[in-house]
Amino acid sequence: MSAASSRADVYYNGTFIKETRKPEEFIKLIKERRRKGLLPDQLNIGYFPDYEEIRINTDPGRARRPLIVVENGKPKLPPST
Repeated sequence: MSAASSRADVYYNGTFIKETRKPEEFIKLIKERRRKGLLPDQLNIGYFPDYEEIRINTDPGRARRPLIVVENGKPKLPPST
Protein backbone atom coordinates (compact mmCIF):
# COMPACT_ATOMS: atom_id res chain seq x y z
CA MET A 1 0.00 0.00 0.00
CA SER A 2 1.27 3.41 -0.88
CA ALA A 3 0.71 6.81 0.74
CA ALA A 4 0.74 8.27 -2.79
CA SER A 5 -2.25 6.16 -3.84
CA SER A 6 -4.89 7.79 -6.03
CA ARG A 7 -7.78 5.70 -4.67
CA ALA A 8 -9.43 4.94 -1.36
CA ASP A 9 -12.33 2.86 -0.08
CA VAL A 10 -14.96 4.91 1.76
CA TYR A 11 -16.56 3.49 4.91
CA TYR A 12 -19.60 5.00 6.65
CA ASN A 13 -19.99 3.88 10.29
CA GLY A 14 -17.91 0.81 9.45
CA THR A 15 -19.81 -0.19 6.28
CA PHE A 16 -18.14 0.01 2.87
CA ILE A 17 -20.11 2.40 0.62
CA LYS A 18 -17.89 3.27 -2.34
CA GLU A 19 -14.43 3.77 -3.78
CA THR A 20 -13.06 7.15 -4.77
CA ARG A 21 -10.24 7.82 -7.23
CA LYS A 22 -9.65 11.30 -5.72
CA PRO A 23 -9.48 10.88 -1.93
CA GLU A 24 -8.05 14.33 -1.16
CA GLU A 25 -10.78 16.05 -3.20
CA PHE A 26 -13.46 13.88 -1.56
CA ILE A 27 -12.25 14.80 1.94
CA LYS A 28 -12.12 18.49 1.02
CA LEU A 29 -15.68 18.39 -0.36
CA ILE A 30 -17.09 16.67 2.74
CA LYS A 31 -15.35 19.14 5.09
CA GLU A 32 -16.56 22.15 3.06
CA ARG A 33 -20.15 20.87 3.15
CA ARG A 34 -19.94 20.18 6.89
CA ARG A 35 -18.59 23.69 7.56
CA LYS A 36 -21.41 25.23 5.48
CA GLY A 37 -23.98 23.33 7.54
CA LEU A 38 -25.00 21.01 4.69
CA LEU A 39 -23.79 17.98 6.66
CA PRO A 40 -24.06 17.36 10.42
CA ASP A 41 -21.35 19.05 12.49
CA GLN A 42 -21.10 15.79 14.47
CA LEU A 43 -19.74 14.01 11.38
CA ASN A 44 -16.14 12.82 11.72
CA ILE A 45 -14.05 12.06 8.66
CA GLY A 46 -10.55 10.65 8.47
CA TYR A 47 -8.25 9.69 5.61
CA PHE A 48 -5.82 6.83 6.15
CA PRO A 49 -3.63 6.72 3.00
CA ASP A 50 -1.48 3.82 4.26
CA TYR A 51 -4.65 1.69 4.28
CA GLU A 52 -6.27 3.42 1.28
CA GLU A 53 -9.34 4.18 3.42
CA ILE A 54 -11.60 7.10 4.22
CA ARG A 55 -13.68 6.62 7.35
CA ILE A 56 -16.83 8.65 8.00
CA ASN A 57 -18.45 8.25 11.40
CA THR A 58 -21.71 9.66 12.75
CA ASP A 59 -22.55 6.95 15.28
CA PRO A 60 -22.95 7.80 18.99
CA GLY A 61 -20.16 7.27 21.50
CA ARG A 62 -17.34 8.75 19.43
CA ALA A 63 -14.68 10.87 21.10
CA ARG A 64 -15.05 14.49 20.07
CA ARG A 65 -12.71 17.43 20.55
CA PRO A 66 -13.05 21.12 19.82
CA LEU A 67 -11.49 22.22 16.57
CA ILE A 68 -10.59 25.71 15.37
CA VAL A 69 -10.24 25.92 11.60
CA VAL A 70 -7.28 28.08 10.54
CA GLU A 71 -7.02 29.51 7.04
CA ASN A 72 -4.09 31.64 5.87
CA GLY A 73 -2.79 31.74 9.44
CA LYS A 74 -6.03 33.19 10.88
CA PRO A 75 -8.71 31.34 12.86
CA LYS A 76 -12.10 31.24 11.19
CA LEU A 77 -14.05 31.84 14.41
CA PRO A 78 -17.22 33.94 14.34
CA PRO A 79 -16.94 37.27 16.20
CA SER A 80 -17.86 36.99 19.86
CA THR A 81 -20.76 39.03 21.16
